[in-house]
Amino acid sequence: MKGKTIMLLIAGLFSVMFLVNADWETPQFVRQHIYVFTNETIPILQDEWTNVTFSKNANIAAKGITHMFDDETNDTFTISTPGLYEIFFEFDLIDTAASPNADVDARILVNDVEVLGSVLGVTTTKQNAEQPLIGFVFVHLDTGDKVKFQIISDDATTFMLARGHAGEFPDTAEISIKRIDN
Repeated sequence: MKGKTIMLLIAGLFSVMFLVNADWETPQFVRQHIYVFTNETIPILQDEWTNVTFSKNANIAAKGITHMFDDETNDTFTISTPGLYEIFFEFDLIDTAASPNADVDARILVNDVEVLGSVLGVTTTKQNAEQPLIGFVFVHLDTGDKVKFQIISDDATTFMLARGHAGEFPDTAEISIKRIDN
């Protein structure tokens, strides 16, 4: 019995030494993020999804996610590293109708396909009063995926307008896309 115990002990130590000395490869987490906003007035088309554009930006914080402000792709964000992402948006809405009652919805698209759970909406209730539309989702994105934001209204009297009361850059729309896991 003593010989078998020693053999078992040696085999166990060898296994532990092998595991300790094994070349374990842990996936490296690569941070990717972008935060942009715009302060331009953006019309919301009645009964037609409209891309939210970001054609100028006073301050951008970005790493690994590309966006062009000065061409026709100013509504598109391109992913460079696959992973789980948190996507956030806030749009500031105004309804100029005397008795506002517009239903306004926003959504997130990836490669021109609606992201499940990304459609959120509000109903306007006060004339010329700023009303935020805020949402976020978690979604797995791959290299080369293209993210867009869209908005729609059932009334022609709604639009996105910067109405901030303080600060140098009141915003109409702001978004952030953050990679949170591999």
